[in-house]
Amino acid sequence: RHTKPHDTSHPLSPNPHQTAKLGYENTGSIFGSMSLTTNLDNPNSFVSRFLKEKFPQTRSVLADYNRDLKQVETIGWTEDLKKWYATLGTAIDYRLRYYFLPKHHEELVAHQGALRAAYANELGVYVDRTNPDELLLTHDNIDEFFDHLTRLLDELQPAAKRLSPEHERELCRYCFVLALFEQVFRAGLLPTSPLFSMGEPSVEALLELAPEACVEDLCTQSWLFFDRFVDRIHTQYVLNPTFDGSIDVGGADADLVLDGCLIDFKSTINPKLTSKWLHQLLGYALLDYTDEYRLTSVGIYLSRQGVLLQWDLPGLFERLSGGSTGSLNELREQFSSLDFDTRLRKQDLT
Repeated sequence: RHTKPHDTSHPLSPNPHQTAKLGYENTGSIFGSMSLTTNLDNPNSFVSRFLKEKFPQTRSVLADYNRDLKQVETIGWTEDLKKWYATLGTAIDYRLRYYFLPKHHEELVAHQGALRAAYANELGVYVDRTNPDELLLTHDNIDEFFDHLTRLLDELQPAAKRLSPEHERELCRYCFVLALFEQVFRAGLLPTSPLFSMGEPSVEALLELAPEACVEDLCTQSWLFFDRFVDRIHTQYVLNPTFDGSIDVGGADADLVLDGCLIDFKSTINPKLTSKWLHQLLGYALLDYTDEYRLTSVGIYLSRQGVLLQWDLPGLFERLSGGSTGSLNELREQFSSLDFDTRLRKQDLT
């Protein structure tokens, strides 16, 4: 099975239906957009309220798993990586997905972010920018970068393979840059991004944005995943699944569906299960209105610990709801019937 491709229309020109559906006009701009996770970050959003109302009994699940997680070893973390925490979390997502069949670059969220960065440069649109001449990223640069990445993937064929140290570092550098591009898509082009003032953005210059410590950190996480889960790489999978209801929450794309289990990757130095993580998994499952992915379970892979937490969906629904919720199909119907247009406009004002 193949995941549905992301919309490859112009990154700053969402279709009118989507803009109206979301209830605000700047969706898809270089300043970022809403998503399932941003809805969960807002306790007043309709998504947060629905999930907390339907699944309030998270305390016992958190206590059981966090007790065991205190004993696991966390790898690959030093103080000099602190500033790159978020970028590394996104970069390892890309690297782990390359253990499966690589997607065409136009399907990547990173590609959409790269186009937004280039288009922002052409328009002269910046965030608190004092020297706009520094940013020279163009569509030609983007095409060149992704052409190089495609050739590298063709050469390495990284699916289900443990690469040599040299090739692993090279691929991890590309994943670091992909993470920078995805951050533009998620949050906009910010002055804190290395892309903001890098000068002439050749492929070599882009790859040099990845600090050596970050590259080594990604290699360590990558090899840990391969060593512990290589047997599962050969099962049925879907990369970056999007859902029937993704547009209803402003966007939702998960990391992986593996043999009927929806898995979200987390790279954290503090392996502690949270209510938000559980609600994120349930949100993804509920947004699959037509049961396209035939989900039977959900899970979280902790890349710095090499640990996969996994729950069967009926059991998790029953435990988190206290036994008071309906079936998965009933919950999906309730979720899909919410007045998204009205609620999104209202929460946009809070």
